[in-house]
Amino acid sequence: MRFSIRAILIFTALIAILLGVAFELNRRLENYFLNPYRLQATGDILIEYLEARRDWPADWDDLQRFVETSGNNLFGVRTFCELRENITIDFSFDPSSIKFPCEEDANAYPLRVVIAADGRCNGATHDPNTTILRYLEQNQKRLEYE
Repeated sequence: MRFSIRAILIFTALIAILLGVAFELNRRLENYFLNPYRLQATGDILIEYLEARRDWPADWDDLQRFVETSGNNLFGVRTFCELRENITIDFSFDPSSIKFPCEEDANAYPLRVVIAADGRCNGATHDPNTTILRYLEQNQKRLEYE
C-alpha cells in the first residue's frame, strides 16, 4: 500500500492538530482542578506574610523572598512559579483602607485581592479573600498600618 505525499502531509497535520488540542485540554483541566488549591495557598501565604511583616507585599518577588526564607511548604502547589502564572494578586491593596466594623457581613464584603487566571475566587475549601478579610478584622488593633 502506497501513500501519496499529500496524504502523509494531511495525516501529519491532523496528528499535530489533535496533539495541540489534547495539550490545551490537559492544561485547561489541570487549571480547573488545581486553581482552587493555588488560590487557597496564595491566601494562606498572604496571611502568613501579614502576620510576619505587618504589611502587604509589594510584588511577586517580595512574596517569593518571604516564602523562600519562611520555609512555607506551599500546600497543594508544586512550585511558586505555578502561583505566579495562575494567580493574580492586587499588590496595590492597602489593608488599612478597610475600616472595621464593616456594615456588611464579612462573607458579602467585596474584597477581591486574590483571583485565579480563570476568574475564580474560591479555594478548595474556602475563599482566600474572605479569609484575608476576617484575618484583618480580627487583627485590626494588633496590625498598625501607617
